Amino acid sequence: MTRRLITSGSTFEAEIGYSRAVVDGDWVFVSGTTGFDYRTMTIAEGIAEQTEQCLRNVESALREAGATLADVVRVTYVVPNREEFPECWPVLRTHFGAIRPAAMMISAGLADPRMRIEIEVTARIGSGERAALATPPARPAVGPCPTEVAGAGGVAGPAPSSPAAADVIEYRDDASVSAEQLADLFRRSGIRRPVDDVPRLEAMIRHADLMITAWRSGALVGVARSLTDHRYCCYLSDLAVDRQLQRRGIGAELVRRTKAAVGEEAALLLLSAPEAMGFYARIGMEAVTNGWMIKRAR
Repeated sequence: MTRRLITSGSTFEAEIGYSRAVVDGDWVFVSGTTGFDYRTMTIAEGIAEQTEQCLRNVESALREAGATLADVVRVTYVVPNREEFPECWPVLRTHFGAIRPAAMMISAGLADPRMRIEIEVTARIGSGERAALATPPARPAVGPCPTEVAGAGGVAGPAPSSPAAADVIEYRDDASVSAEQLADLFRRSGIRRPVDDVPRLEAMIRHADLMITAWRSGALVGVARSLTDHRYCCYLSDLAVDRQLQRRGIGAELVRRTKAAVGEEAALLLLSAPEAMGFYARIGMEAVTNGWMIKRAR
């Protein structure tokens, strides 16, 4: 396979002479990435905030390469002040807690005194899916995981014929979704929902507090619909992914983005179909036995 270069648009790449990432076969090598927002070339002050932006930058490069954070096999952290490193651990657990790549932290100076951390990763496209079968359940906060199911109340789907995603998946938290689009996705995912009751679906969309969606070539292929106060509790009501794209980490990424959106103060809760229980364990969620419910009439 011909080597492919990926750029983020950072002025540093042109000035110094390097690429944000290089794709060589199944391997993706992402350059040392700092906490600059490359759209505005601004950088936050704290190391935790910079770490989050670093990983957003890394994730963007991986997506363009056809990989996800779940495919990361090795991470190197460079931190000028090693005493600050523990401050970013909660962010790292959120992203890597379920996949646990090999890692090393180096304490060294960086090019700009504003930089508090730099992150370099190596990923192998599709490796996260293969590794999931041998990885024990993770105990930290929700993180990415390559094994996919239809979601809360859904049905697991078969693995795709190719372990690597052929095109880019775009995640959005501001997309407008119609009842017809949602019903079509529910049908394609296998999740059991009132797909023929359009007014009810419209109300479900209208009253949702948070909807994270996944899109491929303009088509809705995944959704996480939640009710939340953003401070104490978040109920993930629907998690659905197109059957043709299941087992590619999309559902795990929707869960991760939902948890990131509501923050550390809010607990993430859901009802799982029996066949989906293993999926939620693998992405770091814990089963509870002290829940109660009054079932819906229809």
